[in-house]
Amino acid sequence: MYRSALRHLRSTLPLLAGLSMAPATAAASGQPGDMAEAGFRLGRIYAGLRALRRDPDTRDILRTPDAVDAEIEAWRKKGLRDQTLIRDGEFSEHPEAKQAQIPFGLMTGIAQEYRERYQLYLVKFGLRAAVQTLKSIREGYVKPTEDLEASQIASKERDGNSTRCAELVALGRTLDPAMTIAYDWTLDMIEKEICPALAEHVPAWVATARASYRARRAKEAAPFVAAGITGEKLDLLVTYVGVSWRLPGGEKTDAPARLAKAPVLYQLLDSQDKDDPRYLIYTVRRYQFSGDRIARVSESQARRHYQAAVSDLFK
Repeated sequence: MYRSALRHLRSTLPLLAGLSMAPATAAASGQPGDMAEAGFRLGRIYAGLRALRRDPDTRDILRTPDAVDAEIEAWRKKGLRDQTLIRDGEFSEHPEAKQAQIPFGLMTGIAQEYRERYQLYLVKFGLRAAVQTLKSIREGYVKPTEDLEASQIASKERDGNSTRCAELVALGRTLDPAMTIAYDWTLDMIEKEICPALAEHVPAWVATARASYRARRAKEAAPFVAAGITGEKLDLLVTYVGVSWRLPGGEKTDAPARLAKAPVLYQLLDSQDKDDPRYLIYTVRRYQFSGDRIARVSESQARRHYQAAVSDLFK
């Protein structure tokens, strides 16, 4: 039961799949820059542990314990030894650090504590989401008839699952029976007041929200369906309803009849060049169709003066 709850949570939390590289200044295991890179990447692990110690929120980017172990083992295989000193600004907070350096061997203990605290974090995160979901639904902060996306409805259904709530409470008791969640909810309070209330309020809210979503999608799809558009092309146009599409050459159109006949459609996105506000960075997304099936999607970028023509981007 506990493992299923953890697996479900891991699929929903903000996890970091990879980290950017730091500038290289030193050498280890014979390769220039390895020590700077090692310090940077291992320092991010310690930063994650510090976040876990203070009860992280959705702004914190955390790696899974398995990814942490794999990172440490990878550097061990590259030649780092327990006595090897690794440097990063994050280590300045470590009690055994000297000039922001710690021995690599300390990463084993850091990883162990990280794993223990990460499980607790998963439980707290899930129960906090359950409390907030119930509050938003029961008090009407988020109405099921609003213009919600399918992913938003699925998120409410997941976070407001009463069975999952009970599983997390049971797991929380094995980790920290005295824990409290947002608004000072204890595990006993959540079990008695939150989990049963989720079963009472969330399923009906989700059913209404999904019915509203289907009706809205059907209304938005109607002009495209009338023009004979089906399949993946229909799904795409409904997903971006209200967006002006471009044809080869750059002409804008939102006419269903013209969209139905177009074998290629474009989207144009732009953002200001941070180095020179006179210029825009354009991103052109190109959809190529085979009938109403999306055969290929590609993207390209171009930097242009804000007054320059862009029609040549739509080839």
